[in-house]
Amino acid sequence: MDNRHQIVKFFFLWIIFGMLSTEIFSQEDYGKYRFIPAPDVWFNSEDGVRLGIRVLGEHEGSFKDGPHRLDAGIWFGTKIPKNPVSYYLSFTEPINSISDFGEEGSFQVISGIRTGFARHSIQLNK
Repeated sequence: MDNRHQIVKFFFLWIIFGMLSTEIFSQEDYGKYRFIPAPDVWFNSEDGVRLGIRVLGEHEGSFKDGPHRLDAGIWFGTKIPKNPVSYYLSFTEPINSISDFGEEGSFQVISGIRTGFARHSIQLNK
C-alpha cells in the first residue's frame, strides 16, 4: 500500500481519537480546561486535498479571554508537495499586572509553517 494512504488513515484515526478525549483537568484553582478539536479538510492546487485537525484550548466558560489560550492545527497535503506537513500554533497568556477592563495585556507565542511561508514570533501585546 502507498505511504500516502497510510498517512491519510493515521490522520483520520487521530481526528476520531482526539474527539473522544476533549477535556482534561488542571490545577484546582483554575477548574476545568478544555481542548476542543475540529477536523479540517480543504483543497488547493499546490497541496491537493489537505487533511488535518484544529484544536482550541481554553478554560471552560472563558470564551477566548481566559488564561492559557491555545489555537493550534496540523495539516497534511495528500499531493505530497515539497513540505507536506503544515502546522500553526498560537499560545496566549494574559498578564494581569498590565491588564485593565477591556484592555488586556498578554504574552503570545506564534509559530507556523505552511506551504510557501513560515512565521515564528514572540509578542508582548497591550
